[in-house]
Amino acid sequence: MNQIDTSQLVELQNGEVTTTSLQVAIASGKNHKNVLEAIDNIIEDLGSAEKSATLEMFQESTYIHEQNHQSYRMYVLNRDGWTMLMGYFKGKRYTMFRYKYMKQFNAMEAYIKEQEQHSFFIPETVDQQLTREKLAISRQRSVNARSREVRAWAKLTDNSEEVAKAVAPKMLSQLLDIPEVDLLETK
Repeated sequence: MNQIDTSQLVELQNGEVTTTSLQVAIASGKNHKNVLEAIDNIIEDLGSAEKSATLEMFQESTYIHEQNHQSYRMYVLNRDGWTMLMGYFKGKRYTMFRYKYMKQFNAMEAYIKEQEQHSFFIPETVDQQLTREKLAISRQRSVNARSREVRAWAKLTDNSEEVAKAVAPKMLSQLLDIPEVDLLETK
């Protein structure tokens, strides 16, 4: 097998690592016709019992030939489809080919996982941050207003114990966001 550029054997398509029957044919040195035939055989062997699996593994597509600009069929393969197809690539000459493909699938999948982890920690947009800070300021102002109200009631009552007992549960309930009934319960 000739040295063929295997730097880009796989690609990301709709969030899944894929390759194509054409890429496999070019990288392996096989005729695309033979690769298509192998995939058709796999689909036939799996039959209707595994129809949904074959549709996931092998999605029929087309490509435009560079020289004659005609449309030809090909398959888009996910990792499982590629693994099934590799059963048709026997012999020592395909060992390095399979290994390079496997490395690229692994690298792309690791990249996807890394991106998913980073997307969990996406920083807020400026608008989101402003909204969050405005909400926090509004909450703090509300707490401050309640606190001022409690102090005002305390001054109005001249710190009278009777008035404080009558008004305190209501004021503390508002200030602490606790039901007044819970403040009056004795244990």
